[in-house]
Amino acid sequence: MGSSVVFPDGTILVSSALTPRQIEAIFQPLAAQMLGFDPVGNPDSAYFAVRIGWQTEGQPAWEVTDNICVITAVLEDDPFARVRDDNYQMTGSPADVLTDEMGFTQVWKMHFSFYGPSSANWARQMMSAMTLDWVHDALAAVKIYRIPASPRPMYAPELFPDPGGVWYERTDVEVYFNEQVSESLAPVTPAEEVVVTVDTDAGDSRTFTIAASDTTAIGPDITWDSLTGLPWSLYDGTRWQ
Repeated sequence: MGSSVVFPDGTILVSSALTPRQIEAIFQPLAAQMLGFDPVGNPDSAYFAVRIGWQTEGQPAWEVTDNICVITAVLEDDPFARVRDDNYQMTGSPADVLTDEMGFTQVWKMHFSFYGPSSANWARQMMSAMTLDWVHDALAAVKIYRIPASPRPMYAPELFPDPGGVWYERTDVEVYFNEQVSESLAPVTPAEEVVVTVDTDAGDSRTFTIAASDTTAIGPDITWDSLTGLPWSLYDGTRWQ
């Protein structure tokens, strides 16, 4: 799963991010197992009962007596999903390619609609199974993690207009998940120099340039002697005054 794209400047972006269809396909066999089905040994029975929503051939239909679970996945605009981490690494063999390693979180709302006489019981069973270790481990293997404190199931019978207007038993469950996404962009062209301006509390301002070749001015062991033109009388060893 995941994707890659080549940009006009020659860089390649590789992403592990899932699409709604991909994450629905992950949850379909897992949901079948949580409901007591065997998607490997008896796939026909499992995938008749557990379906993916928004099918291209139209809304699925079934008998009022059938027990059905329909799964849909929606991306959430969560504040946590807007935070991105960047880390530049030298990669390759030998390590001569500068790569931008990026990471962020996709927040998913997984919606499970249960129909049929067992809809309320299946919803309760699903909520309980979501807390089990084997479910956690199966999702963690694809970097998906449940957000605790999901809303309780909502009982909401649905009127099917055809044939003749029949009320179907229905119970809905919404569970939220974080997906850990990794992306890489390479090769990245490094900057030749960085221009830094320091403003002090005393109103002094100095600008200096760090060249890419000046390794003494990069990293945690920065050499302040290389920062020419700064008033040392204004630096007390911990902060600019």
